[in-house]
Amino acid sequence: IYEATEVPQLNPVFSKYIVRIGQKSGLCWIKAMGNPVAVNSFGVQLRSAFDDLDGKLSDRYGKGKKSDFLMSGSIWRDANDWMMALAKNERVYARVWDEKTKANLGRELKSISVSAIAVSGSLGRIDVEYAFANEDECEKEISAAGSKGL
Repeated sequence: IYEATEVPQLNPVFSKYIVRIGQKSGLCWIKAMGNPVAVNSFGVQLRSAFDDLDGKLSDRYGKGKKSDFLMSGSIWRDANDWMMALAKNERVYARVWDEKTKANLGRELKSISVSAIAVSGSLGRIDVEYAFANEDECEKEISAAGSKGL
């Protein structure tokens, strides 16, 4: 796993790129981490940023499957608790494109996901993950390499 300091097509929405590369299988996963977004407790600004990026990805890859829910039993259920629930990992605001959603991914991509992430109660970001068709092979290779010398 590496942090990419240079990428071929830099997008101003993102501040950091993390990649996973197998020595034999090659690049298999990219995570683009969004720039911090200042938000209120309702998460309005973060949801707006998410919806904008989600719309662009949906235009390109199809509808996908959106998840927008609060975990059962969460105490953070009021509208002004939206960011706190996200920060406590009790709320999900995401979309996934994969073969189950009949996404237009082509041969190279296995899946794409976009997620709203709470950095704190007043700061959030949007992350996008791209998994390539060789991800399973890559994961096995990386896992096997991590077991050497035990």
